[in-house]
Amino acid sequence: PPETFYPRMLTLCASCGVALVLVTCLPKTCIAGATLRRDDKAILALSVRGKKADIFWFTFFHEIAHILHHSRKELHIHSEGELDEAEEDERASEYLITSKQYEEFLASYSADDRTAVLAYSSRIGIAPSILIGRLKRDKKIPYTLFHDLQPSFEIVNHSA
Repeated sequence: PPETFYPRMLTLCASCGVALVLVTCLPKTCIAGATLRRDDKAILALSVRGKKADIFWFTFFHEIAHILHHSRKELHIHSEGELDEAEEDERASEYLITSKQYEEFLASYSADDRTAVLAYSSRIGIAPSILIGRLKRDKKIPYTLFHDLQPSFEIVNHSA
């Protein structure tokens, strides 16, 4: 739950010189996250667009890829479905589920088997929603499948 992981995220990011901030999603946009630099600090902003766990984590790691692999002078804004963000999308996917793990799952299990998704997610130490999100994005399963395993949540920033 966010009340457990979010304070830990703030602490871990701060210890690495990254200010993690939540921002209100701008209406009529698909902006999910952004990164920028101020002085020697990276700022990673997440809109919690859609309030889905898999989107949140994918966006977080997408923005981490920008921080780790791009110029300190650039501003990056991540909108869902952007075509020119393929490199960061690939890195985020790899951070969450390695290519080897993903290929192993696809070769060994039926992607639409709920028990297989739950068991494999547990085995590799990720939330089922992350595997489900990847399977849906790659069109391995229909978007209508396993909605109950893709929880919505809200992060309340008490320090604001």
